[in-house]
Amino acid sequence: MKISFFALFLFFVAPVFAQDQVVRDIKSFGAKGDGKTNDHEAFQRAAAFFNARGGNGRLVISKGVYLVGKQIFNQNTTKEAVYEGQDLLHFTNVKNLTIEGLNRPVIRYRSGLHFGSFVPATGEPSSNGGNFYNYAYAGTIRNAIELTNCQNIQIQNLELDGNSNGFVLGGSWGDVGRQLPHSGIWLADATNVTVTNVNVHHFGLDGMVVSNATGKSKTKDAILISNSKFEYNARQGLSWVGGNDLTAIKTSFSQTGKGKYMSSPGAGLDIEAEVGGVSNGKFLNCQFVNNSGCGMVAESGPSSDCTFTNCLFWGIDLWTAWIRKPRFHFDSCTFRGSIVHGFSADKDEDATTFTNCVFEDKPYNGKEVYGGFLIESNYAKRVRFTNCLMHTDKKKLAWVVAIDNAKPEEKYQFINCQFIYDGANLPVENNLAYFSGIRYQNCSFESRNPNAKGKKYFFMGLDSKNNFDLGGNKILLQ
Repeated sequence: MKISFFALFLFFVAPVFAQDQVVRDIKSFGAKGDGKTNDHEAFQRAAAFFNARGGNGRLVISKGVYLVGKQIFNQNTTKEAVYEGQDLLHFTNVKNLTIEGLNRPVIRYRSGLHFGSFVPATGEPSSNGGNFYNYAYAGTIRNAIELTNCQNIQIQNLELDGNSNGFVLGGSWGDVGRQLPHSGIWLADATNVTVTNVNVHHFGLDGMVVSNATGKSKTKDAILISNSKFEYNARQGLSWVGGNDLTAIKTSFSQTGKGKYMSSPGAGLDIEAEVGGVSNGKFLNCQFVNNSGCGMVAESGPSSDCTFTNCLFWGIDLWTAWIRKPRFHFDSCTFRGSIVHGFSADKDEDATTFTNCVFEDKPYNGKEVYGGFLIESNYAKRVRFTNCLMHTDKKKLAWVVAIDNAKPEEKYQFINCQFIYDGANLPVENNLAYFSGIRYQNCSFESRNPNAKGKKYFFMGLDSKNNFDLGGNKILLQ
């Protein structure tokens, strides 16, 4: 049989097309979006549809209010949860999928869902203390959008309302608070995920969780969050417990624990490597405001290499930032309230750095910010402040103490910084700051309120032999 050259060309060169993209509206799966009908099963059918085809499509959530929440009461259970929730949209091994809202739809969990610990025999709330882990007592709701082993996913233009104010609250479950699954977005080994223009609020656990074991390797996750809000969630705005390469732009991680209840840590951002290392985080123009816990925490596990640029941290109940991991850098950020710690670095490149940052005690809605000093740090090595302004009207400016016998390069570094106290509320003969083990150059230390004249305020420790005056410094007191 004779085969033409053209046929051979098509056979070897012509592309093999992947499965066609498909667009489906959530209402084609039976959802009503009328704010009255429980649409939970329609969302589950949509997830099953895209799971079966491996993704390759777009799930449209058109305009409407979608009431969701499915929970089974397993009375007298011994193994299952007494109130067993179900995920809303759980995608597994899916690629190339967009979940997109049109005209700002709202997905809202119904009132009356049980969350916490409950007595299996009666379903009534139990009164357990901390460190309670009997799963038979658990009241779970599960997650709104969960991605497991997924790639190339976009989530955009949605409001996810966890409605924690409408919960029937049980007792504590877990180490502290109610550590049970109910988060807005949960990523488990999901990469190339973009979250844009979403508002995730009032969930029983976290607004978003990134739990990627890829943090153990150099593989990049390529997680991008932009123009979004993660607010009024009970435990965290964002829990990053494993992964490499996450960027957040113009996003708020705020008001955690300010709903019906709070579960610790109650942070805006918690960087806590549990399933793998956490590295290469970039936060640009983000806000961490009025959280019940810290604005951001970097405390446990192998975490490193995060930068915060032009971000706002505002701490009323606790510290603005808690840093104990290497290579955390803050550039042009504003801190209203106290920062704490800083990484104790053996090498300059591992140090915590603050560049062009402002530290101040501006109240939040009439409430004083947290802390006795803007900077509170003991025994961290090589922490650096460059071109920073520390300015207070009521609080003291800094408490900084280096390790004993610190080498010059191990001391705290202050270069081209201003320390300004503009108040007059402190008692007579009071220290405005305490420094022990710093190197400082071209810095100014000022008390400039005329009403403070004669109160004999001072900056304690500057003349100590434990500090290194590198020149160009000045002290101006009323």
